[in-house]
Amino acid sequence: MARLPIEARLWKEKAELDYIGPFIKAWAAFNAWFRHETQSRSDRHGLTYVRERANPVRAEILPLLRPVRNDEHGRRIPDTEEAQEFKLLVAELHSRLEAYRIEVFEDERLNQISFRSVCLNRGVNLPQTRPYNRHVYTVTKAHGQWSSEVRRDNGQVRFVLQQDNYDLQGLIEHHDFINSLSPVQQD
Repeated sequence: MARLPIEARLWKEKAELDYIGPFIKAWAAFNAWFRHETQSRSDRHGLTYVRERANPVRAEILPLLRPVRNDEHGRRIPDTEEAQEFKLLVAELHSRLEAYRIEVFEDERLNQISFRSVCLNRGVNLPQTRPYNRHVYTVTKAHGQWSSEVRRDNGQVRFVLQQDNYDLQGLIEHHDFINSLSPVQQD
């Protein structure tokens, strides 16, 4: 085997393979597919669907994951080359994902997110209220509707917007938000 030039060896030693990026992209596509198939936003429903019902993903994956089988004489039937490679790749991916940690510093605590554990925070406490420049800015959610409101200190309503999903860009670009508030009040 030919020796690599020193620059190539140094580059190879410093390079880090990205195992997470392709996994995230594959999961996003898979997740979108099973959400469409099941008409559910639940990962549990999607994975149950793939595991228990006939579908294209199951039809392709099951032959690659079959357990060791024996023929009529009790001799082991070897996996196909494709199945062996797939099992090795899954094992390597699993190992790499378990070793990977993302560190998150929140509330003066260092939390780690890993393949096996995630630090869960409670949802945003609503209503969120912030006084600024003699106005009070409030965001609430009730009955599935987000409400953004700006009031003067005296209680006079300057702006109200109802949204099905909170959309900051939609709020900022809303006609009434632009016309009812000064640029300083919009910040």
